[in-house]
Amino acid sequence: MGTGLINSLFVCALAVPFAWLTMRMRVLTLGGGVVAALIALAVVSSQGWVWLAPLFLFLISGVLLGRLNKNARTDAKHGRPRDATQVFCSGGIYALLALAHDFHAELWMTISICTATCDTWASEIGMYARWPTINIATWRKVPPGFSGGISLAGTLGGFAGAMLMGLFIC
Repeated sequence: MGTGLINSLFVCALAVPFAWLTMRMRVLTLGGGVVAALIALAVVSSQGWVWLAPLFLFLISGVLLGRLNKNARTDAKHGRPRDATQVFCSGGIYALLALAHDFHAELWMTISICTATCDTWASEIGMYARWPTINIATWRKVPPGFSGGISLAGTLGGFAGAMLMGLFIC
């Protein structure tokens, strides 16, 4: 058996307990767990195990920050397990870039995961800080946590998340 096949089988074997654990902890839905497993399979098969570490940092930091805001009032699915669409939006581009390893995939993967981390941290920290939030489209005040709302706290939090991820990868 080739190394690629062994890695793929190992990823699949680890995906089942990962999906079970994330569902039990109410982090991902079943669909979210399946998409996360497919993302892991794509990343490991094309770029190697080391490129799973940024995904785990993203997941763990997002979950921990989300736990700060357990009772936040938002117009999003805050506090609920992430579904397949949300998981794909956060890590799917990362996985697709991993598969296209002929054009500096590592650089584009880094940009992708830093962007996802920035977005997640900005949302979570912006809600937690409860600073004034302005809708980016209308320039009117909106409650923290509502779609389109930006705040200084969220912007700084997003910057910190992206920087942390970039430093982690380097």
